[in-house]
Amino acid sequence: MPFAARAQQAPMPVIGFLSTRSARDLARLIAAFGKGLEEAGFSEGKNLSIDYRFADGRLDRLPELAADLVRRSVAVLVTTGGAPSAIAAKGA
Repeated sequence: MPFAARAQQAPMPVIGFLSTRSARDLARLIAAFGKGLEEAGFSEGKNLSIDYRFADGRLDRLPELAADLVRRSVAVLVTTGGAPSAIAAKGA
């Protein structure tokens, strides 16, 4: 088998991360999330990818942000910020 064919690997799973808040507001939570993933054997960029979407307090943006993540076929969709982000994720 040619080398190029052997080198192909399955795409990395993608975690979708949706929040009502801003990236700046969640810096510590995001760091803790990454640490927890690493403790479980996962590392962003090595064996998984994380797509972040932040509504920056604009709850009207949540449905489109959630739909965007679903279109990416995320393996898991994590929500933070209470019921609004969870409801948007469920709707998508």
